[in-house]
Amino acid sequence: MDQGETWIVRIHNDDFSPFATVIMAAADLLGFDLQLGDRLARVIHEGGWADLPTRGRGPAEELVAAFGVRGLRATLRAA
Repeated sequence: MDQGETWIVRIHNDDFSPFATVIMAAADLLGFDLQLGDRLARVIHEGGWADLPTRGRGPAEELVAAFGVRGLRATLRAA
């Protein structure tokens, strides 16, 4: 499979992760500033999920695992 393909990492809402966890994960894993991390957390909270396009299956799988380590549910699908 082409590592240049786009994969979608979907971060799911849950009933127990605080906004701060999502914001800090976005900062640590995606390089988001706190304001952008807050926006991502709100999208997840209000819509039930947020989709992040990611280049290459390997990096996308690593991102899913990294969100999981932080207690956040993320899944992967081909774009």
